[in-house]
Amino acid sequence: MNPVVAIVAPEHAIRASAIEGMADDLRRLRMTIRNDRLPTTRDFTYNLLLHMQQKVVGLIVCNFRVTKPFLRRTGAVIGSLGVASLLAACAHVPQLPPVNCAEPGWTLRQGQAVWLPRRQATAITGDLLVAIHPQGRALVQFTKAPLPIVAAQCTATQWQIRFGPTQNKRSGRGRPPARLVWLQLPVCLSGGAPAAPWLWQKNDGQTWLLQNRVTGESLAGFLTP
Repeated sequence: MNPVVAIVAPEHAIRASAIEGMADDLRRLRMTIRNDRLPTTRDFTYNLLLHMQQKVVGLIVCNFRVTKPFLRRTGAVIGSLGVASLLAACAHVPQLPPVNCAEPGWTLRQGQAVWLPRRQATAITGDLLVAIHPQGRALVQFTKAPLPIVAAQCTATQWQIRFGPTQNKRSGRGRPPARLVWLQLPVCLSGGAPAAPWLWQKNDGQTWLLQNRVTGESLAGFLTP
């Protein structure tokens, strides 16, 4: 049998080595005071206990034997922890700053919409605000007074969305996920095509429909020019 790790020597070897080491230290630290007794001060006791601890730790370390299987397993664990830490660091996305629609370049449109979260769900009617910037930035807010329902925002490199009064947040880098109808809407209003499986229909006037043919989710409404 080839054990992975032999942690310490037998107990009697540790005890014998520790006693021998303490005896050597006592001889070195012995101070002649009248009847040749050791002083019992707090500093001396602390130093003695500290040295005893170092002796025992030294024995454990010296008798610790590492084998190749142990190195392979330890390396795998350390590597996994390193990858996990790297992914956790990359997963962090800073919060986008609030949008100031009064800044140059923003086009602001307001109206109403009916949101069907999924097939056979209860539809929600509310007020819709969409702001679009030519640099790839967009803001979408859907509210049912007095509560916010959805607040979505994106840039050319980042996106974020908040749901409900509790402001449950999702965010990420790059393009927004295709499943988020709220961030597909600015693309369609800018003349682009939505990601599959969304279907964009623009009716007479300013009314439109954005529908997911797989899940049945849809967003229908109108916006001021």
